[in-house]
Amino acid sequence: MYTPCETSELRESLALVSGSVIPTAHYQFCENGPVRTSRKRLQLLLLFVAGSLVVLGLSPQAHAASYALTTIPARTQESNTPGVVLALNVTGATVGTTYKFTWTVTDPSGAARSAANQTVAPATSFVISAAYPSRFGTSINYVGNYTINVQQNNPNPIASVATGKFQVGLTDSLSYERTFSVSIKARGYNNNSPVTVNISHAGTPAPGYPTTITADGTGSLATTWVIPFNVSTGLWTVSLTGSPTKVVPDTQTITVYPTNATIANLFVGQQVLARTQVQSFTFTANYLSELTVQTGSAQINVTESDGMGQRPS
Repeated sequence: MYTPCETSELRESLALVSGSVIPTAHYQFCENGPVRTSRKRLQLLLLFVAGSLVVLGLSPQAHAASYALTTIPARTQESNTPGVVLALNVTGATVGTTYKFTWTVTDPSGAARSAANQTVAPATSFVISAAYPSRFGTSINYVGNYTINVQQNNPNPIASVATGKFQVGLTDSLSYERTFSVSIKARGYNNNSPVTVNISHAGTPAPGYPTTITADGTGSLATTWVIPFNVSTGLWTVSLTGSPTKVVPDTQTITVYPTNATIANLFVGQQVLARTQVQSFTFTANYLSELTVQTGSAQINVTESDGMGQRPS
């Protein structure tokens, strides 16, 4: 049996192990005399409470306050190069602590690939990144949205600290003006196999399409379409078909807009002209794409020397 003095010593030991001040009213070991609890039971209680404090997280733990995921670029073509850099910005980190992450990217077909990396926090804020697809052991073979989840494995396991996405398309942009070039890239076909490329507007193919291009030794292909100056504006569909047949078809739309032409210099045939003589004007017009205008018409306004009248030509 314990005296009230011995009981008090046990309470002090309990407070020492836990590192916290424990209200004695919650741990009443005696009742105006001999203790009714055995020494062994008190020792077990001491170990239980001390262990519970650790489980409840009362001991210091490394953590990060916030995470921000960015993709560079946000959109890319169906090609392994240059790929996409996934960058995670961590703020509120514990300096000197090892942070481990697992990155999972799910492509438009539903297939998921993961990559893991780690770093020791050099400051309270740091950036860690992973390159897709090179770090993930896969290829970019489909158009559409690729979704990202970042899991933290250390110091605190967190199933999802950040999510995001990037987009893959066939073309290098989603909109163009007439006379500009459209870059088209695709991969995932049989090596050295024929691939049919079609570009159409409202079901009508562009001049020269559809056409057949042979994929290279890695099943990849690249081609360019120079938009004619006189094609219809609006939505155009770019589609590719070949072997094997893809679970996610290689097709996307682009928007074609009108373009402008500029005249850098206007040349006058004669500086001095008699009334009965004919003046000539020459110029070269270029589209914004720097291609030269081949056909078309323009109006030239000639203002009289007194500024009172104009003669359209």
